[in-house]
Amino acid sequence: MNIEEHLILLKGEDRTEAIEKCIYVNGKVQVVFKNSTQIFEYNPVNVKWLKDPVSYDTATTVVYKDKQPLSGVKRILDFREFIRIGYIKGYHKVYPRKELTIEQSCLKNSDARNVFKYLQQLATLMKINDEEQEGFVSKQYEKISFISPNSVLADYLNPVILIKSRKDKKMPIFPFGFNLSQKEATEKALTEKISVIEGPPGTGKTQTILNIIANAIIEGKTVAVVSNNNTATANVLEKLQNYGLDFIASYLGKLENKRKFFSEQTGLYPEMNSWVLDASDYSNYQQKLIEIGQKLKKMLEVKNLLAQTKQELAALATEKEYFYKYLSETGNIYITYQSLLRHNSKDILSFWLDYQQRIEEKGVISLFDKLKYLLRYGITSFSFYNHSSEQIISLLQKFFYEKREKELQNTINKLSKQLENYRFEENMREYSRISMLLFKARLSRRYSQQKVRKIFADDALWKDFNSFINEYPVILSTTYSLRNCAPPNYLFDYLIIDEASQVDIVTGALAFSSARNAVIVGDRKQLPNVVPEELARKTNKVFSQYHLPKAYNFAQNSMLSSIVDLFNDISKTLLREHYRCHPKIIGFCNSKFYNGELIVLTEDKGEGTPLVVYKTAPGNHARGRYNQRQIDVIFGRSSSPTNRERLFGESWHYFSLSFASGKNSKCFKE
Repeated sequence: MNIEEHLILLKGEDRTEAIEKCIYVNGKVQVVFKNSTQIFEYNPVNVKWLKDPVSYDTATTVVYKDKQPLSGVKRILDFREFIRIGYIKGYHKVYPRKELTIEQSCLKNSDARNVFKYLQQLATLMKINDEEQEGFVSKQYEKISFISPNSVLADYLNPVILIKSRKDKKMPIFPFGFNLSQKEATEKALTEKISVIEGPPGTGKTQTILNIIANAIIEGKTVAVVSNNNTATANVLEKLQNYGLDFIASYLGKLENKRKFFSEQTGLYPEMNSWVLDASDYSNYQQKLIEIGQKLKKMLEVKNLLAQTKQELAALATEKEYFYKYLSETGNIYITYQSLLRHNSKDILSFWLDYQQRIEEKGVISLFDKLKYLLRYGITSFSFYNHSSEQIISLLQKFFYEKREKELQNTINKLSKQLENYRFEENMREYSRISMLLFKARLSRRYSQQKVRKIFADDALWKDFNSFINEYPVILSTTYSLRNCAPPNYLFDYLIIDEASQVDIVTGALAFSSARNAVIVGDRKQLPNVVPEELARKTNKVFSQYHLPKAYNFAQNSMLSSIVDLFNDISKTLLREHYRCHPKIIGFCNSKFYNGELIVLTEDKGEGTPLVVYKTAPGNHARGRYNQRQIDVIFGRSSSPTNRERLFGESWHYFSLSFASGKNSKCFKE
């Protein structure tokens, strides 16, 4: 029988090539084998005869078995219940359909193909300093003829409404600690096809990445962590090393890193006997984790509210200080109206704003307004309005500040009492400890079968990748080298792009081609990837030829901004809790860049003046990549009265943010 047209299974064994003739006679199946005249009869239940298969083009189709792409495939024949795979080496094999997944390239879609051609053309302009090979990125794109429709790149090339990648959400663990924002970010990362995590330095982005890795590994998933440089991924590896967990990760990427990794394999596992938990202990720890976690979540909410209240009180104190300074400078006559003091700050603020609006609109307070204020605020004496509007507004401002200050202080006292009665730090440590116990117990179970660890040759990445990824489920690489760390068309379960505001869309897309789900970590408020002027000019010329959305403009986007602009429904989490900078420094950044959304958890311990505003002379003093005028001001070299008068002009404003350590400073130009 022609195996291109027939599939005959006798008692579950493929005998198609050996059969000369097969017919149904009197309820039996008669089979004549080649080079034989003897007729064999089979019960029909022992014969499976399938015809007319669907043939797939191997140039645009890939077959996966156990998430691994089959390599060396020459022919794909789909007989519905079974699939025959013909290999380049000359043999063929039949698989039950349920064991395989057939995927056809998303590049069959014209829109996706158009964007890919655009990226391919941009790749010819790219140069990666870390790689010795000329035209490295372009050659990576030239190798791509198939893009899985389940890859993140497929969504990026042809944006659609993103769907959740996993519906059965399980309770994650947090062996590396957590706060409310990090918990939310981790949960979204584990359930969404693409999610974004943003936040300034000091909000725990690396900590969140580690928790995502831990939960993915517990689920038996694979993870690739990439960035546009080796520093970010090395930081993740270092954190794993600190916990004795780096044995699950392979630090690959560029050729030098690969050689180092493969040459330094020891064939040893860490000592994991103490990590083992029996089923009963494991279940008890899980239950205890739930109990601690529920209470801890509530207390984290209290802690955040306390920090926010302190922020508001500090801001109010500053406003109040300048208000009293204004009163002393303007010489406004002080007036009072004691019945107003029975109202809370919200009512007084409402009165203040309503009164001010009436004055600005009409110039006077009407009888209707006076009656309204009588009923709402108890202003029984209409002679109150004989005072000037400036005096009345000043009174309302004064009462508002006093009332609000007391309210905030009362809230702070109440919240502080709750935290004082709850051993917060102790419970947080216990939660992280139990999470780590559960994580390590799962790792000990995973690796307990082998006593000696297999040492891989460097060709294992394409010859024995299934074994390799089982040993090292976390791959650390650069965005542009990830495809060289796995067989062609392999898809990691999770891709984490760190410092994504520094990643360009061309190399970022390369990483997207190798993953089913992606977590984009970065901060659009920080400096984006720097595009040289000449490269920007060339890429803009290419962009103008393709008529694509502006989210694909290479010169104007990092991968982070591109993905956010491209998907309106993308899941975003801002890591709000900040633990690093002096509160006045991060307070400025919070107000200036983050719309007041950050929660400052550091305290002012009287370090002096952490935030200074300098006004320098008008004009553009920049020379290349530095500004000597700015440098002189920041480091106090121009300190004489004459120089101060000359420098403190009105045109340029520089904010020098000197950290409490005294070792770092940053300048922001307004």
